[in-house]
Amino acid sequence: LDNMGKKNKHKTQTKSKHRQPDKHEHKSQKSGSNFKGKSHNSTSPEALELIENLKRFDLFITEIPRDGNCLFRSLAYCMPGWSESEHFLMRSEICDFMTAHDADFAPFVEDDEAFAHYVDRMRVNACWGSNMELAAAAQFLKVEIQIYQPGSPLMSISMTQHPLHQISL
Repeated sequence: LDNMGKKNKHKTQTKSKHRQPDKHEHKSQKSGSNFKGKSHNSTSPEALELIENLKRFDLFITEIPRDGNCLFRSLAYCMPGWSESEHFLMRSEICDFMTAHDADFAPFVEDDEAFAHYVDRMRVNACWGSNMELAAAAQFLKVEIQIYQPGSPLMSISMTQHPLHQISL
């Protein structure tokens, strides 16, 4: 779907390593989604219900390619001052943050994988992100991430008491 709500346009800024969001940037009204998880088409009852719910919040669905970069593309697309094409920088920044805060994230690596190996694997283009990367993104970007999925309740991730923005995936 194209713009169903009011889309705030933001100029793309040149990014430097370890870019932090500006507290004066405006709340994004974009929603990046690829209906990850259960398979849904745009006419399924769950998808239609999701679309109607998003309209109530002035949100809309933007299709994001399911290429393994979708989580990072969606985050970059929804963050003010970022663009979808900067997904690899977003991935890198989140991995750097996880490495710098390894005590917060290492206990959640599964299958006896070393944390350093996990982060190295996550740095690779097209490696699918997980809930751990969403938690790291929320903390690093100082945002509340709301996740909308067809047929599922709203999930919200916020790792700070006073998020600068609310983004919707």
